[in-house]
Amino acid sequence: MLTKSWQSFHKYHSTILYVALMNLLYNFICANYYLWRWKSEIFSNHQTVGFFLTFLFLPSIVILFLHFYPFKQGSPYVYIFLWASGLWVWEIIYVHIFHRLSYNYGWSIWWSALFYIVMFPMIVLHSKRPIIAYGLSIIIIIILIKIFNIPIQTPVDLRS
Repeated sequence: MLTKSWQSFHKYHSTILYVALMNLLYNFICANYYLWRWKSEIFSNHQTVGFFLTFLFLPSIVILFLHFYPFKQGSPYVYIFLWASGLWVWEIIYVHIFHRLSYNYGWSIWWSALFYIVMFPMIVLHSKRPIIAYGLSIIIIIILIKIFNIPIQTPVDLRS
């Protein structure tokens, strides 16, 4: 299933890059203020886990999700709900059973549920209308920065 889906990589390449960019942007903006933090026995720190998620896990999710997305038939709402629920349950297991994910600064499992409910339609939107997806993403990022009071630090002046 995954192998056949990966053959469609070129078809979903730009959306994979969009999702990777959004994840890297989160890690950049929240570098000193992570809303969630991964703990791993395999990887040395949160950033390493973040790179694994960005370049292997998330591309696999995008490819599988879009490869089987019911563009022409079926209910996209049920499909999106099932994917969002699946990742949410996976996250619940990681938080409450394996204790490999922790939340900070007001983020919770419920924010994650909302995040997944927004994430999958944004993936579909990007695959159809990328410019609109980027514009909405900027608005969503600004809203989340405000809600969670994420400090935006000024760049370090290297001349001093």
